[in-house]
Amino acid sequence: MKPINLLNCISGLLTLLPATLFLATSPAHASTLYGDTITCGGNFSGLFCGPASATAGPSVEFTLARGGVNPAQFLSLDFGKGDLLITALAGISFSNLDTLLFEDTSKAFPAESILSSTATTFGAGNVSLAGGILTVSLQGTQFAAGQTVDIGFTATTSSAAPEPGAVGFIAAFMLLAGMFWMQSIREHVHALGASRVTGLNSNGNPA
Repeated sequence: MKPINLLNCISGLLTLLPATLFLATSPAHASTLYGDTITCGGNFSGLFCGPASATAGPSVEFTLARGGVNPAQFLSLDFGKGDLLITALAGISFSNLDTLLFEDTSKAFPAESILSSTATTFGAGNVSLAGGILTVSLQGTQFAAGQTVDIGFTATTSSAAPEPGAVGFIAAFMLLAGMFWMQSIREHVHALGASRVTGLNSNGNPA
C-alpha cells in the first residue's frame, strides 16, 4: 500500500483553511421573522389585540381595535422580516397603562431599536425587550391617522460560534500538520544516522 503523501494533504487543506476560518468567525445576523409564530396580548382600556397569535409574513398580523356596538380599528401591527411596523388607522390618544406585549414563540426576539417614528410622542422609552417579551408602552402617546412607528430587530452578538464542521476541519488540519512535522523529523534523523554508518552525508556525498 502506498504511503499517504502528507505534504499533498496539507497543501489541499491550506487552500480550504481561509474559507473555513471565515465561516467559523463570520458575523451573526438576525434571521428573518417570516414563518415565526408570534402572540399578541397586553393591557388595554376597552381595546383588544387580535388575533391572539399569527404567523409572521407579508400581510398584517394584528390590529388594535375596539369591539362592541361601535367597533373600530386604531392600529395595524405588521411584522416584517426584521421589524415591526405600527400604523395608525385612525386618530387615537392613550392615557392609561395601555401596553402591547409580543412574544415570538418560534425563537427569541433579538435586540430592538426604533428605526423611524412619525408619531412625535413615541420614542425609544416606549419599547423594551426582556425575557423574550417585546413590550410596547402606549401610555401618553398620541397617533394621527397615517402616522407610523418602525421597530427594528438586530443581532446582539458580534460573531457567531464556529460551526461543528469548521471546528473539525481545523482540528484535522492541525493533526495532519503535526504528523507531517513528526515525519520530517524522523526522516531527517534517519538520514543523519545513515550518513554516519556509510560515511556519506544526507545528499549521498562523502561526509
